[in-house]
Amino acid sequence: MAESVVGFLIKQLSTLLSQESTLLGGFRPDVQYIKDELGSMKAFLRQAEAKEDNDSQLQEWVKQVREVAYDTEDVLDDFAFFFARGHADGFVGHVEKIYNSTKNLKARHRICLEIKDIKARVVEISARHQRYQSLYVVSVVGMGGLGKTTVVKKVYDDAIVKKQFQSHAWITVSQNFHFNVIIKDLIQQLDFLKERRYILVLDDVWSLDAWEAIKYSNGCPLNLEEDRIDEWEMILHGFSGEVDGSGKLERIRRILLLSYNDLPHHLKSCLLYLSIYPEDYPIRNFLKVLNLAGAEMDNIPKEVFKLFHLTFLDLSGTRVKVIPKSIGQLQNLEVLILAGTTITELPVEILKLRKLCVLIIGRVEEETLDLQHSISPKLGFLARLWLNGRLERVPEWIISLQSLSTLVLLNSELSEDENAIGCLGHLPNLVELTLHGAYEGETLCFKAGRFQKLQRLELMQLKRLKWVRVEEESMSSLQQFFIIGCKLMEGLPLGLQNLTGLKLLGLLDMSDELINKVQNLDKQSDDYQTISRFPEVCTGHWINDEWKTEIL
Repeated sequence: MAESVVGFLIKQLSTLLSQESTLLGGFRPDVQYIKDELGSMKAFLRQAEAKEDNDSQLQEWVKQVREVAYDTEDVLDDFAFFFARGHADGFVGHVEKIYNSTKNLKARHRICLEIKDIKARVVEISARHQRYQSLYVVSVVGMGGLGKTTVVKKVYDDAIVKKQFQSHAWITVSQNFHFNVIIKDLIQQLDFLKERRYILVLDDVWSLDAWEAIKYSNGCPLNLEEDRIDEWEMILHGFSGEVDGSGKLERIRRILLLSYNDLPHHLKSCLLYLSIYPEDYPIRNFLKVLNLAGAEMDNIPKEVFKLFHLTFLDLSGTRVKVIPKSIGQLQNLEVLILAGTTITELPVEILKLRKLCVLIIGRVEEETLDLQHSISPKLGFLARLWLNGRLERVPEWIISLQSLSTLVLLNSELSEDENAIGCLGHLPNLVELTLHGAYEGETLCFKAGRFQKLQRLELMQLKRLKWVRVEEESMSSLQQFFIIGCKLMEGLPLGLQNLTGLKLLGLLDMSDELINKVQNLDKQSDDYQTISRFPEVCTGHWINDEWKTEIL
């Protein structure tokens, strides 16, 4: 199982390193190291998994490799969500790249820390692998009286040898060995073995059965502290049936391993998952995530609507035109992505999705989105909404979304109406607002008392926009303000001084006249006095799929 998981992860890392090298930035060396180390481990994993049932130390190492692989996949999913998501072709792809490239850098910082933590774990697991491989068994074989014990004793007592190991034990097995006695002898001679170099001599071993019995003890805890004697006694009693041959566990184990060991590696994990169900138990489909992005399909398969536990459904880039009423059956759905489709309306059954918190709809074409029917307050959990397409007006139900924190309006072409954008200012928890080709007016005013929790505002490709005005006590929490591609803008937004908490003002892909004007402001002017109070003011242009910026 671990071998197949690691193999799949290495492919993901290879793809990431080759296709997203620019986005990786400073992550690249750490990601490359993780990939290389996992590649080295993979060569050993198949052999390790074949024999791990008989080796508790190897079982633990394989488990750690499997866990770090799963955690790495989680971090890659986060990275893909924030930075390396597949973009649609053409204009939509261009929009998504711009939008994501200016997102808050907190996510990148968190992912950077997670990658460094995984790298540290990989380093330790690799070191533990080296220690495991350095575990040697040396057999000294010969007829009785030949001097085997004498030779080994001389090596065991040698001062130089003693210095090489932190723990030492000499166990005499004898011809009539007793397993219980051997374990007790180990407890007395060794404080603990875990994470230590040790030398263990098993003297006077007469039979293979004796050696196998001692190996059986590998399943015991490695912590042999004296104050845990009671736990060891429980283990000892538990062994008794199997050691004297009266237990059934070994016979059952041999039978099951006939099925398990002969399975292909990718099916072993499947068998292990199925084994958690009782006999004759009906196995239901518990699928939670279904990504059908880009799939060659015109309709949603009926089977999808039977996935009651589904929380994530991505249909972006498909030829699906209609969302059927059956969508209402997915009552645990939290994320629904319909970007890059020709879907322009939603059935009223969408109201049954009480847990829906992310909804993305539309594509760049001339369709008008028919979304005027009432949705809220039944979609009270909706936190992120992305609408791409012409809107006759802002749907009234959007204004009632009490949990909405992120709103992206693309190509909405809203008319120059004082309330067209201003109505959004009543959303009580709106934190991020992006207007991309969403407004047709020449002036845009943010009224006093509106957008009280807004922290990030992006005005992008508003082709007719000339002036922006910010009234007092508007956007009092704003920290980042980007104006992008609004080339008719004649000056800085009026009322910038009212944004007392602003940390970043970005003027990107604007007209040369405006940029020159800003770069050459008179130091005595009101505009200069205003922007000089902001920690960061930057200008830039979109070149070769990335921003080339300059800090003023």
